[in-house]
Amino acid sequence: MARLTTRIGGRGESLRTVTIAFVTGVFSILILASIVLTSSIVQGRFASIEQGEILRDARRAVNAIEADLEALDRVVRDWAWWDDTFAYLRGRKPDYSETNLVPSTFETQKLHLILLLRSDLRPAWQGYRAAGSADIIPLPEGMVGLLARRAGDRNAFPGESGFKGVFRHGGGLYILACRPVLDSAQEGPSPGWLVMARRIDPKYVAEIAERTDLALTLAPKGTSDEEAVVKDRAVTRRGTELAAAAMMRDVFGLPALRIEVTSPMAISEAGAQASRLLMLSLSLAGLLAALLLGLFLERRVLARVTSLGDQVRSVRTLPVGQRGVSLPGDDELARLARDMSTVFDELRESEERYRTIFMNTGAASILIEEDTSIILANREFAKFAGVSEERLAERPSWTQFFHEDDVPRMLEYHRLRRVTPEAAPRVYEARFKDALGRVRHVSMTVALIPGTGKSIASILDIGRMKEAEERLARQAFTDDLTGQPNRAHFLIRLEHAVAMAERAGTRLGVMLLDLDEFKGINDSLGHQAGDEVLIQVAERLRAALRRSDTLARLGGDEFTIIVEGVDEPEDLAEVARKIIATMGEPFAAAQAEIFLGVSIGIAVYPQDGRTPERLMQCADMAMYRSKTLGKNTFSFFTPDLNYQAVVRLRTENQLRAAVSDDRITAYFQPVVGIDDGCPAGFEALARWRDENGVVPPDAGFIAVAEKTGLIVRIDRLILEQACGFCARLNATGGRRLFVAVNISARHFLRGTLVDDVSGALAASGLDPDCLEIEITETTLMENFEAARRVIDELSSLGVRLALDDFGTGYSSLAYLRNLPVQKLKIDRAFIARSHTPDGGALLKAVVDLAMSLGIEPVAEGVETREQADYLRSIGCRLAQGWLFCRAVPAEQAEQMALAVPDGSS
Repeated sequence: MARLTTRIGGRGESLRTVTIAFVTGVFSILILASIVLTSSIVQGRFASIEQGEILRDARRAVNAIEADLEALDRVVRDWAWWDDTFAYLRGRKPDYSETNLVPSTFETQKLHLILLLRSDLRPAWQGYRAAGSADIIPLPEGMVGLLARRAGDRNAFPGESGFKGVFRHGGGLYILACRPVLDSAQEGPSPGWLVMARRIDPKYVAEIAERTDLALTLAPKGTSDEEAVVKDRAVTRRGTELAAAAMMRDVFGLPALRIEVTSPMAISEAGAQASRLLMLSLSLAGLLAALLLGLFLERRVLARVTSLGDQVRSVRTLPVGQRGVSLPGDDELARLARDMSTVFDELRESEERYRTIFMNTGAASILIEEDTSIILANREFAKFAGVSEERLAERPSWTQFFHEDDVPRMLEYHRLRRVTPEAAPRVYEARFKDALGRVRHVSMTVALIPGTGKSIASILDIGRMKEAEERLARQAFTDDLTGQPNRAHFLIRLEHAVAMAERAGTRLGVMLLDLDEFKGINDSLGHQAGDEVLIQVAERLRAALRRSDTLARLGGDEFTIIVEGVDEPEDLAEVARKIIATMGEPFAAAQAEIFLGVSIGIAVYPQDGRTPERLMQCADMAMYRSKTLGKNTFSFFTPDLNYQAVVRLRTENQLRAAVSDDRITAYFQPVVGIDDGCPAGFEALARWRDENGVVPPDAGFIAVAEKTGLIVRIDRLILEQACGFCARLNATGGRRLFVAVNISARHFLRGTLVDDVSGALAASGLDPDCLEIEITETTLMENFEAARRVIDELSSLGVRLALDDFGTGYSSLAYLRNLPVQKLKIDRAFIARSHTPDGGALLKAVVDLAMSLGIEPVAEGVETREQADYLRSIGCRLAQGWLFCRAVPAEQAEQMALAVPDGSS
């Protein structure tokens, strides 16, 4: 005993306490078990047999009613799928009810109710046989509506083709069936429903009792909490009798009919005496088993487990090489001790291996405890956080190293990862804050160590990537010139504003602004002055609006505004007046005062449109109305005349007439050598002469021609005139000149361009090498394969190819290498920015790129001597623009070319 007491201690004492309690409790449990066995098993078995019998009786009663329901459903199907019934509800058999729905039908089929409903659930015929009466009368009040509602409720009972069951109304119970009326081939569409029912009355109960040979009662049941009875039959004891109750639901799914079957008890008393004989023998056996079990556990298990536990606890305090456990013998506990010793060795090796890997990953990494403390951090993390390894050894919380706004979200991930791992992201972004307070964007990769509450996190600095993303996002959604949102940003903002207005039930306004006579500024003062004016316009508009209003530049001289939270349209009118007044002040550019007007079109959500596209269309039409009303005014969209659509149609008609009357003529702008200023060739540009022979400065008809398809005919006319012009010049024997012709995308990709070029060359006699076809990058990339085929065919004719407006489209190097491009026309936007360091460097890079590919660069839109000098310095030989000459009629261009001496170079 003294030896046993010495062994007890620490955690071994808990195991012994439990064991003694267990052994002591075995005897009590066995005594209780004897009572349970006799009462619950023996007596319970007899009781369950009796209960099983009466439950089967209850089931028989339910089956009998369900059989009647099935029989009634067959009757309903026979009548519902009868051509006469189908014809009656279709209105084609008016005598149907008089010949078929008669008292004998009710009597023969044991029916108390027949109801025919049309497809719109209105009754076509109804008949009801009251208790103790042979007369057929209308259905009781409310019954038709209740049945019609059930027949038409497709949402609550989807997919059913009829129904049957118990039906309750006004205290009465019925068995009822309903089917859709179809023809004899069971085809529709169904013109309505047929309902038949039989009352559950004492006569019916007597029939069921006689048929099943049971003592039963049928009674209505309210919607109480006894719905569980519907699934599990309830058995109750009443003195010396057992009663079983079952519940049937009605056609609405509610408890409606209670069925109760009673039977005298007999079997249960038979097993009462047998149970008492077992009690004494089981008690003696339990006492003996408790003594034997206690002795066995002490000798073979408890003492050895205590020894094993003492050895395991001492492992932590022993040197690494001496850690191990052992027990004498070769049973399971002894083998467990040897296995544990092996596991300790393997765990030590694994821990050392993974610690080495963790500390040398090359990425900032930390091992985190469930309470957010940092268990272990590698050197990269210490360096990244700017803290010492000694500070990290104090196990600070990782929350100290992240931005306070991000910590709540990260803590939620931390919690979810330990509750529902799949709900927490494995990789996410956060803001890291080092010891100096510097904040950096990082990517967190976090994984939970299986079987523990610990997790490991790897931290990657993505600051440069985030900066690049933000820079790209700003470029993608910001207008380069004005710094305001661009078209893409505006469309996203408008879609969001429309959605918000729809949810809030409020108005918003879309205002489209077009600067009046802005093209004249570009024509007279140059595009640089025009850009300065656009910047000032954007600044004034922004100052005139609320912070909540959205201002965007769509392109060119078009701006648009979203005004949210509009109470009345007059609010938008007030904003428009304010804008017009603001624009009335002069602008300063190119050392001149410039006066501009603005035409404004206004569309209001929701009265003018409910989609961004429709609102923009309406604002556009309203803006054109302002233009026609004299400019420098505003107009609301009105749907009555679509006035601007009429104006555009008129323009289209006038353009068609101009094409038919040969009033489309070619003007020619020289492409000059920058060194000598002499024309090397000409670019042919389309101009439209009005009925008086005047060429208006506005070339907006090209957009109309593009939309209507007239552009192909215009291209053909300009091509023919250009080839004749160049052939005449070269026939004089002077310098050999070329002519360049812009070709539209429609003509280039879907027209008869090759045939048109071949015909123009043949008709004029022009050398194909003197004709350049200019296409834009956008045209080329719209359908590259089709474009490549056309280019190859043109090359086979000897025609040269120039890429126009380079830098405004896709600017892909792939097609520059793979296509026979002889010239690269650099867009005026590059030239306009050449005076800036970045712009000049970019322009030089484009020129160098072209020359490295063997392509001649041509600068477009050269307007100042400084621009020409810079182009000369970076090796660009050819240019065109207002500095040299505007586009002029053919006669002036010929004089210009002939005035150049033959020897000029």
